Amino acid sequence: MGLLRVIRANHSILVPIVGIMLGNIISSLGTYFSLQWDIVQSVNAWLQGSFSLIHSANYQLIFVSLLSMLGMIIGAHYFSIVGLGENIAIQLGAAYERILLIGILFISLGTAVVLLTVGNIPFIGLVVPNLISLHKGDYFRRNIMDVTVYGAVFLLISDILARVIIYPYEIPVSVIVGIIGSALFIYLLLKGEWHDK
Repeated sequence: MGLLRVIRANHSILVPIVGIMLGNIISSLGTYFSLQWDIVQSVNAWLQGSFSLIHSANYQLIFVSLLSMLGMIIGAHYFSIVGLGENIAIQLGAAYERILLIGILFISLGTAVVLLTVGNIPFIGLVVPNLISLHKGDYFRRNIMDVTVYGAVFLLISDILARVIIYPYEIPVSVIVGIIGSALFIYLLLKGEWHDK
């Protein structure tokens, strides 16, 4: 958040790009430490993002993400106000910084739990919410369940494709999600450019 305050750019695409940049820096640090302790193969297998290594003992951790989801549903109205921008949110009487921090904490909790269980699955958190917002508007309370359901369906279809494309072998689901997600992300960028003209 501090970096975004320093940059002060108005383009909404900057936030995910800064997030991707910081994620790559942290990933590089993780690679460095995995080389130091000779666990590169284990880390790479986990980073591929696959459901093949999940056992029944891993499911309990996923229930923690339900707390995150509940918090996002309860605070959805406030998060929509914060999404209008700092000036408008403050004029509407919202505690901008506090609501933004609470939202980031809920999102970080849910993301961390899923990432610990499954591994890295690219684009799903970027593309699905933006496609829903493109068709239904930016009101968070109305969109949150649609994002959850469509995100799960997208992931399920990607997992089925990952299992059947080179059957009896399995491609990591992150590869399929990455291919489809990057195509959808390019579509979103081009659609935004067309709307700007």
